[in-house]
Amino acid sequence: ITALIVLWMLARSYVPFPYSLVPSLLLSVSWFIALDVTKLSTELLSLLLLLLFVYWFEMFFLSSRPWRALAAGVALSLFLLIKPAALYVIPLVIILIVLRCHKEHFGISWAKTLVFFFIVPAIIIGAWSARSIILFYTWQIQSGAFVLGYRGVEATRPWDRVAAAFIAGLTGDIVADKFLPGYAHDPEPYPSIDETTDRFVWLGHQGLSEAEREQIVYAEASRNIRANPLKFLVLGITGLFRQNTPMNHEGIPVTHAFVEGEFDRLSEAQKI
Repeated sequence: ITALIVLWMLARSYVPFPYSLVPSLLLSVSWFIALDVTKLSTELLSLLLLLLFVYWFEMFFLSSRPWRALAAGVALSLFLLIKPAALYVIPLVIILIVLRCHKEHFGISWAKTLVFFFIVPAIIIGAWSARSIILFYTWQIQSGAFVLGYRGVEATRPWDRVAAAFIAGLTGDIVADKFLPGYAHDPEPYPSIDETTDRFVWLGHQGLSEAEREQIVYAEASRNIRANPLKFLVLGITGLFRQNTPMNHEGIPVTHAFVEGEFDRLSEAQKI
């Protein structure tokens, strides 16, 4: 609900009523948003924080009140803690601030604007990065060992399974099963995720710390990827398909639809 209100407040700054209600209306009827309203997911929370960031960012440039830049910085900081990959967008944000300050003859210099905007992220993100350096020997906010680990395991699969995963990402598991019988009941990346999870658990039972386990999995993933660069590339594209797969009403990717034999009244062609 808060996200809908923030989006409306942002829209009304540029679009007259009642058209300013349209963005919030479209968001409220979005299938993927509706799926998350009964649970607190990182996706829904990050959406709210991103909207708050954009809203306060715009309000700052409309009013030149420094506290609004600080508020935008707080929202951005919390968003980055949830979605660390967005750190790579920071240079773009800096460029946008400099360009807008110059283009709009803004009352506050771009240098002061950057200070107001980044003072909170520098403290929050900097402190979290310091923690990562101390505990995990990396400046990254969030470890990528598990994801890179299972992606590396995926790259070691036979080419027929890699090709089936690619086809499944485009057309669904039911189609991929035609090319590799049995694939639909054991699709990627789940076997690779399970294997990587078991690896982490086994290393933990050997008395290794979390940092030591991550270093081992990073090294193993690096070797797997270097040994199978083309498979890793193909599976990277497949991963983009998976990340943008629509969900059914239970929040499960539709990629896996119809493979369990349900809806017998439909022909296989209709299911595909």
